[in-house]
Amino acid sequence: AVAAAAAAAAGGGADDAAVAKLFDDTPEHIRVWFPILTGLARIVAHPHIDVRTAALKVLFSLLTELGGSFSPALTRHIFAGVLLPIFDSVQYADDEDVEWLNTTCLNALRSMVDLVSVLHASKPFLVNDLLDLLVRCMLQENESLGEIGSSCFLQFITHNGGHFDARTWHAVVDKFVLIVDGNTPRPPP
Repeated sequence: AVAAAAAAAAGGGADDAAVAKLFDDTPEHIRVWFPILTGLARIVAHPHIDVRTAALKVLFSLLTELGGSFSPALTRHIFAGVLLPIFDSVQYADDEDVEWLNTTCLNALRSMVDLVSVLHASKPFLVNDLLDLLVRCMLQENESLGEIGSSCFLQFITHNGGHFDARTWHAVVDKFVLIVDGNTPRPPP
């Protein structure tokens, strides 16, 4: 139903052929998708856990269901303009952000891993963006955020490693080297 409504709003009909069409980064499609997706992403930061949990579920359900219908260019816009900004504030997380980290951040990162797992065969460029996000989380001083990032990194590799090509494995190994290097104690200068 959501797919049919979005297709109709983007200029297509509500039949199966219109739903299966590719959404791209034309102004018409961006006008349909960005208000919906950015609105949901903003609600993910809502102070009430029930509200942000529902927004997170709807956001990632939409993207999982319809992400395969998005062109690579539109997917890049959504990833950079909608999904990554959800995690902008976690880089500066402190003790006051513990509730969001322990509830929503873990679920949001897991949802992101699940989404990239579904889409990575057709949109492999998402893998590097996801790995960059997970590495940033793991290299933070906040121990909770580091644990969340490492848990999701492990989840991504465990669930998808059997489908990785050599280039993807190379990217994973490069990120792993960054993680080890970033966590290796150095003597003072």
